[in-house]
Amino acid sequence: MVRYSGDLQIERISGLGTFTLPFTAFDPFAYSTYWSHEINVDSLIVVDSDIYVDTYYNYTINRHQELTVYNYGNQNALPVIEISGSFSYLSLTVGGVEFIYRVPISGVLGVYFKRKTAKLAESNVLNNTNARYGKLPVGASRIIVGGIDLDFSMAIKFRQKYA
Repeated sequence: MVRYSGDLQIERISGLGTFTLPFTAFDPFAYSTYWSHEINVDSLIVVDSDIYVDTYYNYTINRHQELTVYNYGNQNALPVIEISGSFSYLSLTVGGVEFIYRVPISGVLGVYFKRKTAKLAESNVLNNTNARYGKLPVGASRIIVGGIDLDFSMAIKFRQKYA
């Protein structure tokens, strides 16, 4: 995605025009065609690639856990973490940064690391968090899940990012 930035001056040369179109790119990276949860044996992935197929990051959480997630891109990834269930207090450590949700919930919580927000159903609940969002580094990384009264299922979704 780019944004036009500047003015457009057209130079006329024998009936034809040339111009320079200035753009500003805020995220000038290539992303994987597939989200991490969509990669399976039917995906169009090169056979000799380092990407594992059928690697779903879906977990049932009822206690403190350390999870391993693989980012096969060559840039940090910003995940979407979807939580369905209940807890009284939640702590998610991603890329060494601890995200905290302080209010008890029962329902579906979405934590969007790229947009730096959290939604309970369709309501913005960023004010119930510490608003700290980490990144998934390249390769294997740990995600630490902690909290009080944990009883939920969690899905971690992201697209690999390439320079």
